[in-house]
Amino acid sequence: MKPSRHRIASPTLSVVALAVVVVVGVPLVPAGATDVKPRRVIRDHDPNFNTLWVDIVNNEILVGNDAQESLQVYSRMANGHVAPLREIKSPPATDTTSPHNTFVTFPGQVIIDPRPNVNEIWSVGNDIADLITVYRRTDDGNVSPIRRINGRLTTVGRFNRSWGLALDTVNEEVAVSHQKRNRISIFDRLTNTDANPAATPKRTISGNKTGLADPHGVFIVANADPTKTNEIYVVNSGETVGSSALPSITVYARTASGNASPIRTIQGDQTQLDHARPLFVDSGRHEIVVADGSPTDAILFFDQNANGNVAPVRTIRGHKTGLSNPTGVFVDAVNDEVLVANWGNHTITVYPRGAGGNIKPLRVISPTKSRVSAGIGNPGAIYVDPERDEIGVIN
Repeated sequence: MKPSRHRIASPTLSVVALAVVVVVGVPLVPAGATDVKPRRVIRDHDPNFNTLWVDIVNNEILVGNDAQESLQVYSRMANGHVAPLREIKSPPATDTTSPHNTFVTFPGQVIIDPRPNVNEIWSVGNDIADLITVYRRTDDGNVSPIRRINGRLTTVGRFNRSWGLALDTVNEEVAVSHQKRNRISIFDRLTNTDANPAATPKRTISGNKTGLADPHGVFIVANADPTKTNEIYVVNSGETVGSSALPSITVYARTASGNASPIRTIQGDQTQLDHARPLFVDSGRHEIVVADGSPTDAILFFDQNANGNVAPVRTIRGHKTGLSNPTGVFVDAVNDEVLVANWGNHTITVYPRGAGGNIKPLRVISPTKSRVSAGIGNPGAIYVDPERDEIGVIN
């Protein structure tokens, strides 16, 4: 689940602090300690769709599932309660006897590169993984990546909670966002730290002029013709250490490097940006499309050249839409559809391209009939409220 921008009341903070003191006071490994089964477990048995990408060539949808830490593939034309076609997934963490080959952990942005000479799937592990993994497009099961970019090895542009991933197939580059470092790193597409642990990015964007503030989604529009659009788009949550700003979309020249100022910035109370994570640029309609998570639960469409405190040109929002904490968005320009991954109700919803308002989806794809989520995603702390007899989880 996305972290909330709302402050936690001071009584709750006191409870958290007390809980920490109690835990610290207990020996970490008592003498003769053994593994103890929990009395009960609260978790999602159904997949939480964190991001998605559409393979227009092979008519497939790739989603990142952070509940079971896997990558699932569905038919693009699937509708209703359906099972995935394939799933890249290691055994459960509790299975210590089997090899865990995939390295999929809390997947952020996922991408499919369906070019005949490439045929690859990309995923970036958020939170503590800081790892980009690449697989064959048709991989299934407990498979090893064909190459990796380990963000802990790169001395320049070292990762720190990397969520966004963008592939530039014109210039054979890949960009990754780093939340805590307020940085974008651009690598050669074939970078492989398993083969070359000393590999570094070709360039990075970072510094006080960039406007980067907890960057998440990143997208590259690249053209071989330099007279056409060549830009990098970034969604910023606005939360940085010691300060908090309004969420924004910042746009840079594709070749930007260092402490580069954005060409344009969309930011302000008119934008409706709140818990935005992913974005997609629909070059055909000249629009920036943003999935805005809970509590907004909306898809926002901006003019591609928008700048300043501007309102979206339209939105998809309302009780009919089926949107529930949307965390992934893709515009299928071939089939004129907008596809959305909903973290809150385990669904992929599909809408007509160019549509807006409180509309019903064309299709709803889900491997489960349940529309209830436990709401636990990337938990950072836990507290107990004895007065209300409740457990609280900070995600």
